[in-house]
Amino acid sequence: MMKTLNYQLMAASALVSLFSAMAEASDKPNFVIIFSDDQGYEDVGCFGSPDIELRGPCHIVAYRP
Repeated sequence: MMKTLNYQLMAASALVSLFSAMAEASDKPNFVIIFSDDQGYEDVGCFGSPDIELRGPCHIVAYRP
């Protein structure tokens, strides 16, 4: 009985995620929040550090529309 219930719940959650993925994209802007602890302003390569080069944040900083 529990296995059947588990399979039904998995199938239902798969269908919900499928239909939510097919939903139209909203016109709201996208936000990226980067949270790090104990990091200074110049600790990342895009802000001047030769030690740490992070590709993702450096591309975000370089993109200025």
